[in-house]
Amino acid sequence: IFFFFNDTATTEIYTEQIVGSVRCVQETGGRSSKIDNFVDFPIDNLDLSKYVVKKGDNKGEELIYDLIAISNHFGGVGGGHYTAFGKNFKDEDWYEFDDNRVSKTSKSRLKSTAAYVLFYQKRKNDKN
Repeated sequence: IFFFFNDTATTEIYTEQIVGSVRCVQETGGRSSKIDNFVDFPIDNLDLSKYVVKKGDNKGEELIYDLIAISNHFGGVGGGHYTAFGKNFKDEDWYEFDDNRVSKTSKSRLKSTAAYVLFYQKRKNDKN
């Protein structure tokens, strides 16, 4: 999983959201093909504290992130179908978005070989 941070990640103020891309395309002999391997990822408690150098007032801050959305891709490199899962902050439930259909879903359905882009939100702590 490759994580992309916005510009605030390079300063003493840590970013509130991060986006992780699950690598799903490989080049072999000049041809691209989709990789359908399962990649396990945390839904809750992604702890990046030990991977980030903290400075000043942020030294004691924990950098814990929780998954808030997933973009899924079904198909190959030549085409396919995208769906998404998103967490509703009002009821704390997960929902599936598929074209014009939205339905409540369970946490157990979030992890699959179709996961393509992961969206995490920094957990609020008592110091904030």
